[in-house]
Amino acid sequence: MDPVQPSNDIEANETAPLLAQRNAASPTQATLVEDISTVLRSSYINVLVVFVPFGLISGALEWSPQTQFITNFFALMPLASLLSYGTEELSKTAGKAWGSLLNVTFGNATELIIGIVALRNGQVGLIQTTMLGSILSSLLFVMNFALPG
Repeated sequence: MDPVQPSNDIEANETAPLLAQRNAASPTQATLVEDISTVLRSSYINVLVVFVPFGLISGALEWSPQTQFITNFFALMPLASLLSYGTEELSKTAGKAWGSLLNVTFGNATELIIGIVALRNGQVGLIQTTMLGSILSSLLFVMNFALPG
């Protein structure tokens, strides 16, 4: 009896890294462009990555606070998506234990960034509410998935 060959679908090759494995000493320009294209096409929300330069420019040129907030709000969404995508890809090659550690470490990067900016501006109340929200969401959602039943 012949063994069944897996199809080329995502479910059949779920644990294989999406980006190509190659020699780190000789990356070529074509494969780098292909990898960037693969990463940017990994989610529909990555279209918003065009807001990243506008978010940086809005702060440097001191645009209105509302405009800075809106541009940085839309710039943060694809960056969070790319961070999640990157940790998932790293966990596929590093293993489940290291992947979980990476996911937990980088999963709270948004709260860390908000906390640092708020601390620099002396907004202790914002830091406290951000930490409280992070703790409550972890208790409600993460513990719910971790418990058997």
